[in-house]
Amino acid sequence: MSAVKANWQSSKSDFWQLDGSRAILHAARLRGAIDLLHPCRGLTGMCIDGSALVGWLMAVDVVATDGCGSPCDQPWQIADVYIRGRDLVATYREPLEQPFNLQLYWRIIDALDGAAGLDLICSIQTPLWEAHPGVTACSSMFETPAAIVGDGLIAAGQGKWSYVEATRRGDFAPAAAERQGEFAGAYWRFGPQFMEKGVIRRLQVRGAFVPRDTAVRDAGRLAQELAKEEPALTA
Repeated sequence: MSAVKANWQSSKSDFWQLDGSRAILHAARLRGAIDLLHPCRGLTGMCIDGSALVGWLMAVDVVATDGCGSPCDQPWQIADVYIRGRDLVATYREPLEQPFNLQLYWRIIDALDGAAGLDLICSIQTPLWEAHPGVTACSSMFETPAAIVGDGLIAAGQGKWSYVEATRRGDFAPAAAERQGEFAGAYWRFGPQFMEKGVIRRLQVRGAFVPRDTAVRDAGRLAQELAKEEPALTA
């Protein structure tokens, strides 16, 4: 069975353009693309303020009950995808045969009074009376392993920029073990954790490019900014 719905139509907004299973980000400061068949690759081919970047942002993987991740080259089955303003939304039914459904929002934002940023919102549901979903989110920038600093993650750049991420308390937890493939460094992890039918679990990560000299301070500010906002509403 094809992993892409045959009746998808190309659509676009001022921030995203959808062409089949490929979503192109063309915001004013941050550009890149997401292969929706492989969300574990994240946003790639990036530029910020016209300068090319090495790495990826907001890659998502599922974790089996035994705690193992999935092979990144295996395509996911997409149930639906659409663009709405700043949001790119993709829904996956039982991704890689895991017993839960996952809806992902990639949302372009202006963080910290104008920093180029991207939110990832994960909405998890299960059709079972008992399941143990597990999800990870990771970014890799500047060919530098991300480090856990306080409540946030920081990838220190060599030039003008560093990249910082934060989440709400109780959503993802930071982890620092090596993962499969090229990635080795800190990332975000949820579960595997007990969940039952009828419950919706929403998780959010916020990332932003900030001046290298203020990265540690800005990581804390990013966490505070996110904590003050109402949790995102999703399906």
